Amino acid sequence: MKSFNNFQTFIILLLLSSINLPALSQGSDYPISSNQLIVGDTTILRREVYKEVGNYDPERLWGRLNPFYLYYPEYCPDCREDTLLSFRTELVQDSTFDFYFAVPFGTLTGRYDLFYMYEGNPVNYYSVWIDVYTPPYILLQPRDTTVCAGEEARFSVTAWGNDDHDLTYEWYHNDTKIGGISESVYIIENAHSNDTGAYYCVLSNQYGVDTTQIVRLDLHPYPSNPGTPVGLNSFCPGIDSTVYSVSSDPLATGYSWHLIPEEAGIIQQQDTLSVIFWDPAFSGMAKLYVELISGNCGRNTSDTLEITVPGISAAPEICIIGIDEQTGKYRITWEKSAYGSAKLFRIYRESNQADVYLEIGTVDTSKISYFVDSSSVPNVLSHRYKISYTDSCGNESELSGYHQTMHLVANIGTNGAVNLIWSEYKGIPFPAYTIYRGNHPDSMSLLIQVPSTVTSFTDIDPPLGNVYYQIGMSNPAGCDPVKKSDSDYSSSRSNMEQVKVTGIQELNENNLFSIYPNPVVEVLQIRYRNAVSSPVQFIIYNSLGAIALEGFIRVESTSVDVSSLSQGMYILQLSTDTEASSARFLINRKKY
Repeated sequence: MKSFNNFQTFIILLLLSSINLPALSQGSDYPISSNQLIVGDTTILRREVYKEVGNYDPERLWGRLNPFYLYYPEYCPDCREDTLLSFRTELVQDSTFDFYFAVPFGTLTGRYDLFYMYEGNPVNYYSVWIDVYTPPYILLQPRDTTVCAGEEARFSVTAWGNDDHDLTYEWYHNDTKIGGISESVYIIENAHSNDTGAYYCVLSNQYGVDTTQIVRLDLHPYPSNPGTPVGLNSFCPGIDSTVYSVSSDPLATGYSWHLIPEEAGIIQQQDTLSVIFWDPAFSGMAKLYVELISGNCGRNTSDTLEITVPGISAAPEICIIGIDEQTGKYRITWEKSAYGSAKLFRIYRESNQADVYLEIGTVDTSKISYFVDSSSVPNVLSHRYKISYTDSCGNESELSGYHQTMHLVANIGTNGAVNLIWSEYKGIPFPAYTIYRGNHPDSMSLLIQVPSTVTSFTDIDPPLGNVYYQIGMSNPAGCDPVKKSDSDYSSSRSNMEQVKVTGIQELNENNLFSIYPNPVVEVLQIRYRNAVSSPVQFIIYNSLGAIALEGFIRVESTSVDVSSLSQGMYILQLSTDTEASSARFLINRKKY
């Protein structure tokens, strides 16, 4: 082989530093029929071979193409290292020969040295630049893949072509083209059963088409969901342990049972069976499930069994107590949906002794969750109530916190004003009381709202005649006793009070009587202006409108002992069957 001189080496390295190396121009002394090698085709290189010794026999002359990178492998570590040998040589004329080359797959574009060999000995060589054009040539085929459900699956193909960027990749799944994929790697990020099946890739460029082998995507066998564990989901006291099971699965390599909360008991498990030894101190709701373990793909979890464990249950809560519209009695309302283990609710009322509660009735859970206290008298007395519930085992819960109803008192105050005083509603926090007023029980309307910290109100401008009052409040959270109805179960009202507003005028010269002294210390003198033919009633009201003293006048001048009354402003009212009159007076213990 002829060695390179320094100038030749410089020229070679210069060519390597170029990104797109052009074909070398050939001198007229060395014509070449083509500077292109087509992979899979036969390429003829026509060359003139100078006869150094005699004439060459074409059958004993052949050409050899040595890749340039054979001498400098560091510039192309993936290039072919073998040579291309002509398979036939033909004499064209005189010293011009055609060298026939069959170009194998994997031949790359680059610099080649053409050697002329005669009887196995090199005759001469020439450096030529030959462009190699190749259709897709698959180096590494995609492979069958098996993954777990939900994992990533990928197929890839490695190929040569005329230019890696010139290759087109089309992937197919069960003979259906996959849209949007044009890379050598196809990735399925979250593989599921509909992704399984056959895959292959079609590679193409302007020189040809090639198709990969058909490969498969399969999912590792996976245990199925065994459903809900089978066993008791509730039981009564006296049972220390319970047994649960699930159906076996041939794909499961193990079973792992779980109890929530862990402190509810101890699990002894053996594959598809488990025994729970319950902690005597635990009661309420527990949850049980089992994981089926798979060697390839982790675990599959069963459905959860909810188990009601008997014990002393937390007390229920009263939602609100009000007056039932149909009966006029107190109605106790609660929400039974919050107590799934309840079979019977019990209602208790405070007796005639403080904090002593007696059962007054029961309500089955199949009924709407309220109770009407038929023995209550809202106009006379407010009550405190509590409730409890009994489960299917006969265990009764603790009593709830109490709710106390409102009770309203109304009376006439000074100048015809009406004073309202009521006992506060107890049991839940709420923002305000609503005061209703009307001239008839069926025509009550909103008068005013006051803060829930207030339990009295003075109506300074009531209408004349019979006036009715009632106090209301509501549970801010609302109440739902599980019944479709137009009734408002979230609000409560007190008893209804009636007063008669007569519009009595202040004392003047036409009044029926006069009083003195005013202020008074101990004895008030009343002088009736007309002859007393029949007893005339007098009533003394305090500043809150309550009756402080009452009696009758039988003569024109009467003395009334007020020494038992405290200091303050009072109103004296005299009335007959036909008329009435009133006057203010002040009691002051300081003598004048």
